[in-house]
Amino acid sequence: MTTKENISSKYENLGKATWNNPFYTKVLLDICMDEIRKCGKPRIVFKNKKWEEIRDEFNKNASKNYTKKQLKNRMDNLRTDWTTWKQYG
Repeated sequence: MTTKENISSKYENLGKATWNNPFYTKVLLDICMDEIRKCGKPRIVFKNKKWEEIRDEFNKNASKNYTKKQLKNRMDNLRTDWTTWKQYG
């Protein structure tokens, strides 16, 4: 089994991530903000490799086992919520 197969099997049966504890969202946002500060750009799109690093850091800090897709989905949902709030808030 290759390393890529090991990684995908490690995360494959997780289903939908649970974000009911605000701590997990804060951990994710803090990691992403650190990455944005490192790049010096307010609007940044993370590449796959960077999302893997974010995933690893998040899982270590939050004691979770989320996939990069779950983290990306959370960030997309937060971005949508922020845009809606900014527009109608």
